[in-house]
Amino acid sequence: MADFKYIMQGFQKDINFFDEIKEVLETEDYTSIWILTAFVNERAICNLMPSIKKSKADISFIIGIRNNVSTYQALKCLINMKVSVFVFDTARIESIFHAKVIVGSGTNSAKVICGSANITTGGLANNIEAGIISKLNLRCESDEKFLTEVREYIDNIIHNYPQNVKKISEDRELDELYEQGLVVDENQRKLRNNFFCASKEKQEKSIVSRFPLVNKKLLNFGKKQKQTNAILRKLDQVIVEEVCEEVWKSNKLTKSHLGIVKKGTHAKGEMSLGKGQYRQIDQFTYFRDTVFRDLDWKNNKSGDEIANAYFTMIICGINYGEYKLRILHKRKGMVAYQQNNYVTSIRWGDVSHLLKNENLLGRELVIYKTSDKERYVIDIE
Repeated sequence: MADFKYIMQGFQKDINFFDEIKEVLETEDYTSIWILTAFVNERAICNLMPSIKKSKADISFIIGIRNNVSTYQALKCLINMKVSVFVFDTARIESIFHAKVIVGSGTNSAKVICGSANITTGGLANNIEAGIISKLNLRCESDEKFLTEVREYIDNIIHNYPQNVKKISEDRELDELYEQGLVVDENQRKLRNNFFCASKEKQEKSIVSRFPLVNKKLLNFGKKQKQTNAILRKLDQVIVEEVCEEVWKSNKLTKSHLGIVKKGTHAKGEMSLGKGQYRQIDQFTYFRDTVFRDLDWKNNKSGDEIANAYFTMIICGINYGEYKLRILHKRKGMVAYQQNNYVTSIRWGDVSHLLKNENLLGRELVIYKTSDKERYVIDIE
């Protein structure tokens, strides 16, 4: 029969998740140990390293990435210790892999720890964390059934979602994760809102299909207000933190928005700006006179107005850098005004290679205005 224990770290010196996980790793009877964690850092792994090396069990980690916390150094430590490392990329920012579960099992006994603690310095020792520890007697049918159910969930994660869960065992694979902006470097400043992906040849690889999440939809309470977000952008190799105001949000992105067309068909290479989720705006005047009012507008040969602006592109939480894009606003009197059609558009230009990706279909695009009149942020999530 299972024995259950509740622990809360941070109130008594001898109660902490570090000691509990260390005990699992050093239990001689265990032949298999699984550690699932949303976040991981090097200091936590280094503290667990003696116990990991001492263990006779097959040790496997499932670690969340694209979360702005899990680090290159921590994953490198694990790879060097020859444990199995799987990384879980949901390709979402609003819904990340956030599980914290430790499962150790042997012939006759097992232990399952479920709680709030990540494999980080805070999770193992510094934070107030809570969890349930289940000691299982595998001679008991109900305990064995419970362990089987837990292991089936883990096996399901590994085998059923190859787009999102991948095993890494070489430095080359870890370097690629870093170059794609999916893990952070502990030696660099932490970017709390987005990663930076500078390598163009790695950019397309970092946009993968979203994990097919099945979740409960909670009700919204109160009025929905414009967001004021801190956005990080890269200018001349310097990370600058700015407060940005949300000025527009699209409906769900379509192939037309992204410039995805059939082979042999010419793509417009632009996104028309309509009401989107800002149903109250006048789309004929809002973008020209409010969002892009301060740009240096000029008339082209057709009499339409054109202006250039600099957009930092953040896609699925990764910063792909700043691009100079052209805004076009059709002259008054055009048939588009009479037909209540779109009159302002963004030409995708050099950023087209990022957007022609079907993994972005159904997501939403948000435009933020910065304190610099020529600079904006586009965030696709």
